[in-house]
Amino acid sequence: KSIFVSNLTPVIISLFGVMILYDLFHQILNASLRIASGMNSIEMSYVSVGVLLFSSLFSLTYSRFKHLHKNLESNIKFLSIFYLIINLFSYSTNKLITGSSHVLKDGPGVILDNVNIEKINKEVSSKHRSTAISSYNFIKSIPYAVLAIPLGKGIDYIGINKLAFYLSVFSIMVYAVLSIIFRNKA
Repeated sequence: KSIFVSNLTPVIISLFGVMILYDLFHQILNASLRIASGMNSIEMSYVSVGVLLFSSLFSLTYSRFKHLHKNLESNIKFLSIFYLIINLFSYSTNKLITGSSHVLKDGPGVILDNVNIEKINKEVSSKHRSTAISSYNFIKSIPYAVLAIPLGKGIDYIGINKLAFYLSVFSIMVYAVLSIIFRNKA
């Protein structure tokens, strides 16, 4: 109940429009996309190192940035939109574009997850805070648990690139619709 309150609207929009997609890509689709683009094991390891380094650098930069720009709602919107745009390039069959998109999108994805939890931490009373954060993480992980096998079959049936593209477009539509719905109610 504590997570579905009006002052957490940006978190809810981000959760259902972006973070579920981030979790699905991170847990299931990214490795398949790297293989489909033709990367060998050494190239995939370079991308993995790049993801870790860029995420770390992005975290350091964000910690400095948030002292200058304290509006968490704007940060959530910016990171959500940035992630969704960069994610559109992850289904490319070009190794360089696929690898670059995986490196560039993981930083905002990790930070967005942290900013959402920071917003929950700020807005929810301490009595319900751990339950709200647990609920956020649970909701984010449900699609992974439910869709792992159907996504695997979808990869076999229509291919990883089309599936990744359709999921990305679907998430953009969900994010846009939720943004419009919650803007009208605010």
